[in-house]
Amino acid sequence: GDATVQLLIVGLAPGLRGANRTGRPFTGDYAGDLLYSTLISHGFARGEFKARPDDGLELVGTAITNAVRCVPPENKPVGAEIATCRTFLVPTIARFPNLRAVL
Repeated sequence: GDATVQLLIVGLAPGLRGANRTGRPFTGDYAGDLLYSTLISHGFARGEFKARPDDGLELVGTAITNAVRCVPPENKPVGAEIATCRTFLVPTIARFPNLRAVL
């Protein structure tokens, strides 16, 4: 639940072939492979990451979101897009009363 989340990872935006396709942030490229293997090795996730929503990977005390909610042109959000989506990001952060770190 939200009360167990102590680590929040915030990406820039969903990738066209990643989160937009799978529903899971940081999938479809090396960044996701590195992120999820690191989370698993440090106890912030368990299971096996295979870049599919049904791979059984489970986050532990961790949540992942994006600063921008939609896929931006060329996968590069601009300041106006980030500012517009701040109205979604701020309440997301507020959902986690025991948050210790945001990356």
